[in-house]
Amino acid sequence: MIICESDKCSGCCACYNVCNNQAITMTENEWGYIHPVVDEKRCTHCGACVRMCPEHYRPNLNVPTECYAMYSPYKEDLISSSGGAATILGRCIIQKSGVVFGTVYDKDGTLVYDLSRTEFGLGKFRGSKYVYAYPGTVYRQIQELLFQGIPCLFVGTPCHVAGLRTFLKKDWSDLYTVDLICHGTPPMTYLRQHIKNVTCGRHVSKVAFRGKYNYYFSAYEGDQRIYLKRANEDTYFSIFMNSLAFRESCYQCAYAQPQRVGDLTIGDFWGLGTDALGGYPGKTSVILVNTEKGKSMLSWIQDVAVVEQRTVQEAIQCNHQLSFPTTRPPQREVFLSAYLHGGFSEAVRHTDIPNKIRKAKLRNILVGIPRYIRSRITQRIIQSFMRQE
Repeated sequence: MIICESDKCSGCCACYNVCNNQAITMTENEWGYIHPVVDEKRCTHCGACVRMCPEHYRPNLNVPTECYAMYSPYKEDLISSSGGAATILGRCIIQKSGVVFGTVYDKDGTLVYDLSRTEFGLGKFRGSKYVYAYPGTVYRQIQELLFQGIPCLFVGTPCHVAGLRTFLKKDWSDLYTVDLICHGTPPMTYLRQHIKNVTCGRHVSKVAFRGKYNYYFSAYEGDQRIYLKRANEDTYFSIFMNSLAFRESCYQCAYAQPQRVGDLTIGDFWGLGTDALGGYPGKTSVILVNTEKGKSMLSWIQDVAVVEQRTVQEAIQCNHQLSFPTTRPPQREVFLSAYLHGGFSEAVRHTDIPNKIRKAKLRNILVGIPRYIRSRITQRIIQSFMRQE
């Protein structure tokens, strides 16, 4: 049985969660992307998996009615990727005796969805992950809590919010959803291979892309940082920024548009006017209010965060993921073909990423040199080229 076409599958796991016969396993294909595989011996052909698939039965999408710029005034939230909106919302749900679901690296280094019942536990969810998160059976967990009357906040990529909504079949009054402005998700296996290469196989307990070292790829062994590279000097970060390793479904994402699947949408507020928030220079979240429930969620944080209303158009104009999906790059096929022969490092080597990294390193070196010296160096390079001619 084919649940949906492989290039449309987001790996949301709605089909996996709904199958009561354990006939579906989420399995990595030859490129490392996770897809459902049906065991025909166990399958009863009930069709539940197909009915749960958001590709066939799209949940309702809503046009944002309001837009806000926001940042958290709490010091501990400053390591968030943007303004700390998810953390603030999480605190509010926990104070209402609820549970928060977000993404965290497990003991094997795989990014998975997990829950927190305490404000202290919210810290593990902070930071952009830039990799596919495995939902596992999280939708079933949420359903069980909702049956018990426990409020749940789910923060995830739009496709996973969609998977949750189709699995639950109805809009539960105690369910609150936040979809992230997502550019695409590479498979976990690429990140594992990269970590192994750059740390010489050392055990890595945590990686980060944003936060304390913003737009740096950092890896930690316990509390010790063992690797740190700028985004444009690190191969994995560069592959991500150049959109070469996303799932095929990411390049035709149905949720990269103005209409949103979550009650709220959050992300970085790119293009925010300099007049906003009193000229605040720090990281700022955008919050799009998509439903009446989303409007009530916003009311929770207005007294505990710095919030200012802006126009929806201001948020959309500088963030293309709110208008259309990431464009599939021309070197995508080269990357996939090379990966089959030598893994992640070999795939990167066959693209123009190594050349881009060399140029970035040179630029980064020159930026650190005083301007008058930099001008002399540039002049000598030009003179050298002229003499060669």
